Amino acid sequence: MARLLGDQLSDLGFDARLARDGGQALEKLRQGGVDVVLTDVRMPRVDGLELLDEIQASWPDVPVIVMTGFGSDELARDAMRRGAFQYLPKPFRLDDLRVHVERAMQERRARTRKPAPSLDASPGSAPSGATSSDPASSDPASSNGAHPALAPLVGASPALARVKARVLRAAHVDAPVLIRGPSGAGKELVARAVHETSARADRPFVAVNCTALPAALLESELFGHDRGAFTGATTARKGLFVEADGGTLFLDEIGDMPVELQSRLLRVLEERRVRPVGSDKDRPVDIRLVSATHQPLEQRVAEGRFRADLLFRLDVLTIDLPPLSARPEDVPALVAHFLAAARAAWPGLALARLDDEALAAMAARPWPGNVRQLRNAVQRIAVLAEGPVAGRAVVEEALAGMDAAGATPAAPAAAPPPASTGAPTPPPRDLDSALAALAAAGLPLRDVQQAYVAHVLDACGGNRSQAARRLGVDPSTLFRWERKGG
Repeated sequence: MARLLGDQLSDLGFDARLARDGGQALEKLRQGGVDVVLTDVRMPRVDGLELLDEIQASWPDVPVIVMTGFGSDELARDAMRRGAFQYLPKPFRLDDLRVHVERAMQERRARTRKPAPSLDASPGSAPSGATSSDPASSDPASSNGAHPALAPLVGASPALARVKARVLRAAHVDAPVLIRGPSGAGKELVARAVHETSARADRPFVAVNCTALPAALLESELFGHDRGAFTGATTARKGLFVEADGGTLFLDEIGDMPVELQSRLLRVLEERRVRPVGSDKDRPVDIRLVSATHQPLEQRVAEGRFRADLLFRLDVLTIDLPPLSARPEDVPALVAHFLAAARAAWPGLALARLDDEALAAMAARPWPGNVRQLRNAVQRIAVLAEGPVAGRAVVEEALAGMDAAGATPAAPAAAPPPASTGAPTPPPRDLDSALAALAAAGLPLRDVQQAYVAHVLDACGGNRSQAARRLGVDPSTLFRWERKGG
């Protein structure tokens, strides 16, 4: 097997060096000049996983591709957790091997261009011997908090520092990543950081929310379709797997993916090939999959609503994103960040900052809607504040009436509704007034619809299914409105 692969890799232009077993591989590594290791698992003297551990300890910049014909999902997860660059089950295609070796070579070059990040460093700290003016201290990989891709992850709490460290760990391996965390916590920001710190950063990042589309449309969106594959398919679509080829595909809220699509997804992940709906031809794809969920996937597996084998494929490297209530020390930095964004978007705002008492009140709130709710709250405060500094009174006024979900103002108590007469319920007077004002302003219907949809989405904490129900439309309609900008 080693001789066969050596010949094939040499034909592809690589300098392949052969070793009979793990022990001889270590000897060749000590001689230097090795950029990538391709190893079997079952070998005499030193098996593949032991070899992997030794390489991680002594040559951490050398990517390791582990292959085996005796594999299992658990073995794959074990290899990836121990630092393998990729796991390749036998039999495999030569084209697949070439893609993985080329990708590993790119990773090797990326690692040797700059020092590896220290996972023990505090966020933003400079490496030993460097100062804030030292060019080395601004190197993207010099510390947990210094990489530009981590800038959107605002805060310096220990909980967020662990998230940032995990993101940088994910940059070193091309393994699938599963981000777990509550809605509104910023899982897509973490997914983008995983992409932008990886060797795929210059390739596409493609995101889709698995709750935004019904099963039939989601299947076409992911895998593509041929012209005439179904009613309305007047043109062919290549699908998001192909759009993300070479880059990262982010599947948000994958716990809500219909069970009937999970088997197709699993097959694509195993074979690295995708077949569009209505086609009889496969197309190879090279993607790094990042997924996210607020669902307890193990529980959904027990309920028969999620495939256990798919969970094994997805949950190789996990990033746990805590709720905002678990890191209140990040609230002041987030408030400043969102206030700066509001001032940039709405230049007429007077507010420059919140005083200490107001910030303490913000940090003490539970924020059940997490970072998304906090952003909405800062926008409210910025609009209501009349001076450059807002105190606690302005904060309490802006946040008064927030319900338990933290998404919408609580409605005032109302009298019981009158008995139905069969006639349509007239709109409330405040709605009449609002519509009259819009009509007087002469706003186009498209602008009014876009603004209203955005407000409903904010009120639902970004939950598109809930927003679609409130709007009285199908989730696919809402998805199309968003893609068209309203």
